[in-house]
Amino acid sequence: MPHAATLDRLALKNCWPYFLVSDLQASEQFLRQKLGFEVAYEEPDHDMAIFCRDDVYLLLRQTRHDPSSLSVANFHREDFPRGTEPYDVCIQVTNIHELHAELVRRGANPTPLANLPFGRETAVRLPDGYVIVFMQMKSD
Repeated sequence: MPHAATLDRLALKNCWPYFLVSDLQASEQFLRQKLGFEVAYEEPDHDMAIFCRDDVYLLLRQTRHDPSSLSVANFHREDFPRGTEPYDVCIQVTNIHELHAELVRRGANPTPLANLPFGRETAVRLPDGYVIVFMQMKSD
């Protein structure tokens, strides 16, 4: 929920995570077919594209290096507090049940819905190992 003092002056609107990927076309296919994103902008000469769904944007750039070492989700489990799972980005949603059912229908292989003290979540792993968590806060 926005802080009351920022409503009149300043508000952070959204965040555009930046993922380096090994195959931009494979990532585009996954984002479009499995997660329902659309191409908002692309620069084929620079192996870069921006994908969007509603107010969420993901910027992807193809790299010659192995991007799997960049994913937080691929770090050692002992680096994370007990009971938490590492992820690369968390996207807040308004209807986690509807989204989870959609992800299942699309073949995105989402994790089972998990109950947390602050809400419910599911996660999806992208082709290069990045993990996106979708969460609905209890207050929503």
